Amino acid sequence: MSLEKEDDVAIQTCAARTFEKTCALDDPWGCTMYAFHLSKGRGVPVNRDMALAVLKKSCKYGPEDEACSYGRGLREQLLTAKQSAK
Repeated sequence: MSLEKEDDVAIQTCAARTFEKTCALDDPWGCTMYAFHLSKGRGVPVNRDMALAVLKKSCKYGPEDEACSYGRGLREQLLTAKQSAK
């Protein structure tokens, strides 16, 4: 799992690529997890704008879906950080 072995670059890179591919197939969890990796720079360079963009696909199954609720929380964190940086 991508949250394990946070210091293992190979694992994090593989996880980020996998989530990127599943997000491209419009999988909500794939998009949420890819956004997580982008937001933290795990296996990919930090790209908060791209993370916000892919989170738009996280609520495919509605607001009650776990991918959506986690994605909304991540989106709020990213937006708060963006506002703080200004």
